[in-house]
Parts: sequence; C-alpha cells; structure tokens
Amino acid sequence: MQVITSVDEPGMLEAVARVCSTSMTKAELIEVGNAIAMSIKADPINESVAVLKVSGWAPGADGQLAKGDTITTDYQLYTWDPSAAVPLSNNWD
Repeated sequence: MQVITSVDEPGMLEAVARVCSTSMTKAELIEVGNAIAMSIKADPINESVAVLKVSGWAPGADGQLAKGDTITTDYQLYTWDPSAAVPLSNNWD
C-alpha cells in the first residue's frame, strides 16, 4: 500500500495498493479493493483520499512479477457502506 500526493487534485491523496497473488479475476480484485476502501473509511484520513487504485500482480513463467488488472475508483463519490442499496462492486472502473 502506498499513499501519494495527488497530481490531479492538489491537497488530496491517492492510495495505491498492489496485490501479489496467483492470477486474480477482476471480481476478486474488486473484493480486495472493497476491503481496502472500507479500511480507509475507518480512518480520519479518508476525507483526503481522492483516488484508490488496486492492481493485481502474479508470478510469471520467468519468475518475475507480471502486472494484471487494475481497478480504480473516485473514492469521495461513494459512501463505502456495505449495507448501501447499490453494491460496492459498482464503485469501480
């Protein structure tokens, strides 16, 4: 997990997570992203997070890590409430 200053939104932060695992489906990556988003929501810093990006990395045939899918969300657009009427999985691009 890395938190960096947002280039696009001055005064805001971007949270970037890299998940290393066997190849993950986009649905599995979204599940991990939702867990990260809800953890961020529990911290007061959440009001400063503009973007959350989660990418999957898996070991390649050559032993090197290979980048898989990346999901992104505009963090402030959503409540990150798991009991919301709209599923959290809809919060990701």
